[in-house]
Amino acid sequence: SWGTRLDEALNATIVLQQADGSYNPTPGSCSSRYLNYMTAMVNHSYIRLYEEYRQDARIPGAVKRAGDYLWNTQWIPASKAFKYSGMQCDFGGPAPAADINGFFVTTYGFIYKQTGDAAYKTIGETVFNATVTGSYLYGTKQFTETYHSTYRYFSMR
Repeated sequence: SWGTRLDEALNATIVLQQADGSYNPTPGSCSSRYLNYMTAMVNHSYIRLYEEYRQDARIPGAVKRAGDYLWNTQWIPASKAFKYSGMQCDFGGPAPAADINGFFVTTYGFIYKQTGDAAYKTIGETVFNATVTGSYLYGTKQFTETYHSTYRYFSMR
């Protein structure tokens, strides 16, 4: 059944999160699985599971740990963007990538909705505004990165 498969997927992925909120079990290694926007996409999936399938108690903590990790270590305030990757890789590095900001917005809306901590609403607003002002919309990939889930943010704040 779909429920069984969803539970299996959650169980298989949630154990990969490190104590600091990241998902790279091999620090210093490059893999497309550990790019910052991938963490945001995992959070998006967790949020959808939580809201549409089952309110698994592990999900809010996992999303919050990942959100804190991303904000505290991967956000570049001067550029108003998240790093593409936390390390230099052949396919991307720690340079700011404003075109992926849209992936992160729902993470902070969900954390705010779960905790009521206004700091996460402020972060969400900061990231959303940076998405609007810094997006690069000259391709279907970039358009999707910007608008894939940002609309959901508004129901969470």
